[in-house]
Amino acid sequence: MYHTFYFFQRLSRQLGPILNGNRLLECFSQQKDEIVFRFYSEEGQNLFIKADLSQGNCLLTFPQDFARTRSNSVDLFPELYGSPVKSVRQSPNDRSFHIAFMNGLQICFKMYGGRSNLLIHNGSEVLNVFNHHLKKDLENGIPEGRPIAESDTGFCPDPEILRKRYPTFSKRIWQHWEEESRSKSNEEQAILFQNLLHSLESGPMLLCRQNDEVFLSFFPMGQVLEESNDALAISNRLSQYFWQVNQFFKQKNRLLATLQQKIFYARTQMEAAEKQWLEAEESKSYRLQADLLMAYGHSVPKGAQSVELPDFSGNGTVEIRLKKDLSVIENAERLYRKSKGQQQDAQRLEARIESWKENLNTHTNQHSDLEKVENWAGLKPFLQATAIENEEKEILPYHAHRFLEYDIWVGKSAKANDELLRLAHKDDLWLHARDVAGSHVVIRTKKGKTTPAPVVERAAEWAAYYSKGKSEGLCPVMVTERKYVRKGKHMLPGQVRVEKEKTILVEPKE
Repeated sequence: MYHTFYFFQRLSRQLGPILNGNRLLECFSQQKDEIVFRFYSEEGQNLFIKADLSQGNCLLTFPQDFARTRSNSVDLFPELYGSPVKSVRQSPNDRSFHIAFMNGLQICFKMYGGRSNLLIHNGSEVLNVFNHHLKKDLENGIPEGRPIAESDTGFCPDPEILRKRYPTFSKRIWQHWEEESRSKSNEEQAILFQNLLHSLESGPMLLCRQNDEVFLSFFPMGQVLEESNDALAISNRLSQYFWQVNQFFKQKNRLLATLQQKIFYARTQMEAAEKQWLEAEESKSYRLQADLLMAYGHSVPKGAQSVELPDFSGNGTVEIRLKKDLSVIENAERLYRKSKGQQQDAQRLEARIESWKENLNTHTNQHSDLEKVENWAGLKPFLQATAIENEEKEILPYHAHRFLEYDIWVGKSAKANDELLRLAHKDDLWLHARDVAGSHVVIRTKKGKTTPAPVVERAAEWAAYYSKGKSEGLCPVMVTERKYVRKGKHMLPGQVRVEKEKTILVEPKE
């Protein structure tokens, strides 16, 4: 409701007598999308106008004093300095008003929400603008409003005609009108409409709150916080509420949404790992097949490609595929080797489930704690944590992961791989997809402890995924200690010489 023609009409009427004869002493900007004007009267009094034109804000405040910083402050529009203010006028039926100076120049406050701007003009020609990214403001000229003849105003029972007659009504005004006029006769509606116009043009201005938003209105909506006929005072109070309430809940809801995304992702990953683990448990293990071959091998025909043997439990049989050119013992040994890989897969899945379960619990608890926060002081730790997280993502040369209490770093680029190598300790584990370009991966080892196999395998999966071999079903990955990875003087970014490495096969996974 703040960005309506009716508020700016009231504001310009009040500003006129205050500013007339005042001279602009300075105009400066200290922050992006913020500009401050300092007017000085013959009586020696200052009047400041601060305009915050950042996306979604569009706030005007009128502080009694303003401390200008010594640095990061830029002077603007010196051509306006010293000339007395001649008048303040409102554009008809438009959210713009003009401060005119004796030297013929004017400031147009174009308060169009996300397209707000300040234009310096000498009548119809735009000489300069504040927000230069709104390039069309230099070409489109000055907003002169929409003059509407008196014969085209007044109440009409036809809703479509009424909306055309009053294009300055906002969504909330129309919402209020529709609720008030519902089930009323034409005569009653006509009276109600006259009362509505009176409220918009001369009634008290109200600060109302609905849900998580405070806004300016001309009639009660939700909880009424304050009311005033002073446009400057109500604008100052709205700015305070905007930061205390609107921006607080905007930031809080943004953080809650981020945590909800993390919760959803952690739950999805945990459920996927659990499903894989259950499928592996339900399938007959290679170890059982190998044990059956060793127990009943005497009954297996030579050169057979498959055989069905009775299950040890006595509940049916187990089909076993064989290599026809191998003996029963050799087939059993082959299955025992596969069994070992199957056990490692199960351990890896169990570790992954626990890791995602820990993430899920952490994010769920954070979400629960954040829901209880009711002020900026309580919100500050969450904002700081997010800022640190974003700063690390932006500055660090690697993507930081944590798996089973181990930190795993994945290089972001060829140059970042060199920096990652410099940051790693000589005893850390270094991984890289073999024979293809890709990211360097480092596991931060713990002194006196052997890095668990599931951690190495998870890091290898990342090394495979962030390489040119990510499209392969299985990708070979080199593993060695950082001290055996050397960078030559004339090597290109990311190139290294590796010694004493071993190779493991993994499936590329993000």
